[in-house]
Order: sequence, then structure tokens, then C-alpha cells
Amino acid sequence: MNRGLRLRRRSTASGLAAGSFGNERTANVPRDTRWIPRALAVLLGAHCLLGPVAEAADVDRVWRRLYADHLPEYCKYTQSLPDHSRGDYGHPLSTGKYRTLFGEAWHHLHHYCFGLDLMYQNAKLTPSVELRRGNLAQAVREFDYVIDRSDDSMVLAAEIHFKKGVALMGLEQYVDAVESLTRAISIRDDYVPAYLALSNYFERFGDLEQATLIAQRGLERAPDTPVLRKRVAELTRSEAPGSRSSDSTVAPSPSR
Repeated sequence: MNRGLRLRRRSTASGLAAGSFGNERTANVPRDTRWIPRALAVLLGAHCLLGPVAEAADVDRVWRRLYADHLPEYCKYTQSLPDHSRGDYGHPLSTGKYRTLFGEAWHHLHHYCFGLDLMYQNAKLTPSVELRRGNLAQAVREFDYVIDRSDDSMVLAAEIHFKKGVALMGLEQYVDAVESLTRAISIRDDYVPAYLALSNYFERFGDLEQATLIAQRGLERAPDTPVLRKRVAELTRSEAPGSRSSDSTVAPSPSR
């Protein structure tokens, strides 16, 4: 074997022993790579600690920009916001206070928040009649989703039936609307918004006697309610002989 070939083999062997594999760019790679798993563990731990913080910050930004002015605070901590971005479901308020308050229904309550947002969009932002009716119909479906998965003991049960009744009124599905409002009162006999909505409905259709009766019944159940007291006084004056409202003709019974 000639001398040049022996030198090249010796050089290659030396490089392998040094860990360079004959490549100058890898010649300075440290032999001890035990630091790599430790570094990865540190990075993973940082992600586990900072990831939820970053997600919570994202939720907070979306919440303040889109929903804080018209949705209840608890909606922020449900599984999903109305734009289908994630809610702050892992927050201590979600896992503690609200889960205790709403029970099993808490897992489904984002659908109620969806419905509330649709009704807000309807009242404030949606110009088209067709879109408004579509929003109301979808809101009813969202409310029904929660109703079907909870019972009357849930703290928001009366409110959800009331909101469903309001949406059905907007859809001119009056029989179903009256049924939902009446259900809200059967769940909570002091639920003032449902009495007002029913009273307004009967006044609208010319039945002042029924409108007054419902307002009086609500005032009996919730005597310290100025808005009901005012409502009863207004209707009583309207029913007085010779008043303009008392001469109005009764509208036909509403239909579905």
C-alpha cells in the first residue's frame, strides 16, 4: 500500500474518532448531548405554562371587541364564543363558580349566548327583514338546545323561555310565543319581564282587560316593581269609559 493512501485512511479514522465525520462544519459539535432533553423539557414546560395565558389573552381581546357590551359575563367562560372561537372554559370562574351555579347545563350554555347574540344583531345591526327572521329562527333553535338539555330548576330556565317567547313574537308565531312566556311565569311566578311581554301582547291585539289582568297578577307576585305599577295604572286609565283606547276593536285571535 502506498504511503499516500495510508495517510488518507489515518486522517479519516482520526476524523471519525473526533466526531467530525470528515466534515469541518461538524467538527465543533459537543460530544455530550445530554443537555438536549433538558432543554426540550424546559421549552415544553414554558409552553404548558404560557400557552393557557396566551389563549386567555386572545379570548379577552375577542370578548372586549365583540361581546362585552351586550352579553352576560358568564358567556366569556363558556366553551365557545358566538364567532365559534374558544371561550375561557378553563378559567377558575368556569370550572368553579359558574359550573356550580348552572350545574350540568353549564356545558351547553354557550348555545344560549349564541341566541342572545343573534337577537342583539337583530335589534342593532341587521338591516334585512329576511336576515332578521333568519336570526330569530336560529335564536329559537339555540334556546331550545339548552331547554332540551336542562330542567326548570336551572337558574336561567325562566329567562331562556322568556327570550324564546320574545324571538317567537318577532317571527309572528304568537301562539307559541304566548306558550313560552306563560311557561316562564310558571317556572318563576315573579318573573317581571314575562308579565310585561304578555300584557303588551294582549294590549297590542286590543284585549285591554286581559292585558290589565296579567299586569295586576304580576304586580301581586312582585309588588315592589315600579314598572308593573306604572303599567297597571296606564292600562286602568285606558280602560276607563270614554278613553280612546277603550273604544278600539278587538283584533282577531292570533294564529301560528
